[in-house]
Amino acid sequence: MALARCPRCGQPKGYVKSVKPVGYPFSAVLCGRQNCADFASYGALIWLSEPEVGAYASGQRDFTLPTRAARVRVE
Repeated sequence: MALARCPRCGQPKGYVKSVKPVGYPFSAVLCGRQNCADFASYGALIWLSEPEVGAYASGQRDFTLPTRAARVRVE
């Protein structure tokens, strides 16, 4: 599943490519790292795992976040 991380928190382990959510950097997507002190200061990038990168290359633009409470659309 995709993860949202601000530029300060950077690349999560096991994820290989970042993509911009629609409206970045002014989107409503915020960093999902538990102890991120700047989660409200920066828009988050969406980080994709290797299988998700393949789906992205094939045209998929909707990705699920770990809680399944929301999905995010990327550019």
